[in-house]
Amino acid sequence: MTNNNHLIFLMAAMLFTVLLRLALRRLNVKKTFIFLLYATPVTVLLCLALNFSGFCFKNMRPLSREEKITTAIRYILATYPPLINMGNDTSSPYWREWTKRERPEHPIDYRDIAHFRDVNPDCCKILSWKQISDYASLKSRLTGGAGSAVNVTYKVFYRDADNRHASQTVTNRVVIYNCGMPW
Repeated sequence: MTNNNHLIFLMAAMLFTVLLRLALRRLNVKKTFIFLLYATPVTVLLCLALNFSGFCFKNMRPLSREEKITTAIRYILATYPPLINMGNDTSSPYWREWTKRERPEHPIDYRDIAHFRDVNPDCCKILSWKQISDYASLKSRLTGGAGSAVNVTYKVFYRDADNRHASQTVTNRVVIYNCGMPW
């Protein structure tokens, strides 16, 4: 959900409380102003707290554990193959030994999410909010930009220079918006 949608939701909630309060108090302006003075910050804090906890305003619920893992796997499959270690690069005069990382030339793709899960049964771990703070700022947590993160450990299959099957295990972290969009 974008920040504009949050503002629209917030303004609609505030307008509703104003209209309700005016109807109940028969247009008593002073009491309505005092009510708004307290209700506005409470409403803003409530929206920020819901965002921080991973609540999706679009679906009016937080994502389930399974939805988060499926989103992370979809993202991994969409960006497959990742960079893998391809040996040491000693050509740099500034480093004694530099690990050469690149995408394999002949990757072997996963067929689908079910195949990915069969090959990597214990692939995914949802991180706690303390672990997410390494990758996402407080601002992105409060605005819904980083509702959760999933560590995905999986095998990358490819054919090496001798046309033999090879594999490496890779771990990627996928950060997910509150409503399920990975980044």
